[in-house]
Amino acid sequence: MSNTLKNLETTQILYAENVITLKNTIAQKYPNASSKERADLLSKAIKHILRSNLSSFDEKMQQALIQDLLKTIVQKQSFSLNAQDVVNAYTTLNPPSIETNLSPLAAWLVKQLNINF
Repeated sequence: MSNTLKNLETTQILYAENVITLKNTIAQKYPNASSKERADLLSKAIKHILRSNLSSFDEKMQQALIQDLLKTIVQKQSFSLNAQDVVNAYTTLNPPSIETNLSPLAAWLVKQLNINF
């Protein structure tokens, strides 16, 4: 179990270095774009990365997770996300109870960490 928890923390979904590279690429490709336009492009690129990493979830849950994870990025001020952040976001959006459906989260964990329950 402790190995799985460690894997959650070390399995990166978004690296700070990726965000810096994206920012630099956008600045080079769109030198005349305003800072707002560049921020919009960066936001779209980050959302695309998150969406591709969250493909095990349905569209509605993906959107909710992306919004929650973007808040997490801003709060952490590190522009990096790991699998633990996704688990935290999912359990925040779906507080554990008897009715909570953990199947989407379990499917995502199997895909991301290659573990079975």
